[in-house]
Amino acid sequence: MAGGIGPIAMLQGKVNAQNQLLVSSVVSAADALSASIDSTTKFTDAVLIPPPPPGYRIVVTNVIASVLVAGPFSVHLDAGGTRVLGPVWLPYSGAAALTSGRVFPSGPIVRPLPAGQGLTITTSVDAPQSFFVTYRLDAV
Repeated sequence: MAGGIGPIAMLQGKVNAQNQLLVSSVVSAADALSASIDSTTKFTDAVLIPPPPPGYRIVVTNVIASVLVAGPFSVHLDAGGTRVLGPVWLPYSGAAALTSGRVFPSGPIVRPLPAGQGLTITTSVDAPQSFFVTYRLDAV
């Protein structure tokens, strides 16, 4: 169907004859950075990602929290003393959380930090917890 109608027609040159979207993605190993931290006690301004080299900024692309606590739990992330995410409050979830834990992914995000700043984490409860963050470095 030449010159189709609807949203797919606006992608001229971006779809093949079967209307399949032509997508390519190139990610170098240098772009795919991650950091993690875990503890059985709460974090207070713990360094999750150290400051980048001069001329770069950290861009957070995903955060995954895993906690083994049934009661309320909060977490916030800061860069250079400025709150960049949170507080995120996890409400009471019952005794099952003490045996199975809770995992909370942020999903894909794009959260640029101020140039030259690292990322710190603060949590509210002494309990087993771990955090995994993916990020990239962008030149400023």
